[in-house]
Amino acid sequence: RSQSDQGGWEYQPFARNADLVCPVPALEALRACVRVGIEVDRGVFDRAMAYVTLCGDRDRTVGGFAYEGKGLNPGRFSFPCTAAGVFTLGEAEGSEAGAYRRGLDFLKANRAKMDYGECGYYFGHYHACRAVRRAYPDWWRDYSRQLRAEIVRSQKPDGSWEDDVRGGAVKELPV
Repeated sequence: RSQSDQGGWEYQPFARNADLVCPVPALEALRACVRVGIEVDRGVFDRAMAYVTLCGDRDRTVGGFAYEGKGLNPGRFSFPCTAAGVFTLGEAEGSEAGAYRRGLDFLKANRAKMDYGECGYYFGHYHACRAVRRAYPDWWRDYSRQLRAEIVRSQKPDGSWEDDVRGGAVKELPV
């Protein structure tokens, strides 16, 4: 009921707008429902995948994904959103293979721009790791070693890391 007319979701459980961040976990949750035998209307998946695709590179030149599926321009494409979009496409049956590959290429080309402390750092690398490991095992080995070193190096003496969205220390994940 909270899926928007666009096919996505937003942070609160009502259907008004959408962004690329919310459909990713929503789709994962719905896929989990199906795996355990809970019926989910196929139209919900189709609308969500259409929205994820809408957030992608419509010109098919850059391969990136943006936070929202309206008024896109290549300057709005980001590593975190592309990682989420690519992961979501990779999980979907029948998704467009070209968009998936272009998105992976975008991640490879833009990895160096996703430094620790950038907004969406954890979100982006979480989804990129999941997409890259399956698609590019050779790159995955180098990428994961580099990422691990980066994360370990950024840990503070008190054991925390910086919250890349709100700022401040993060010592543990909320339950």
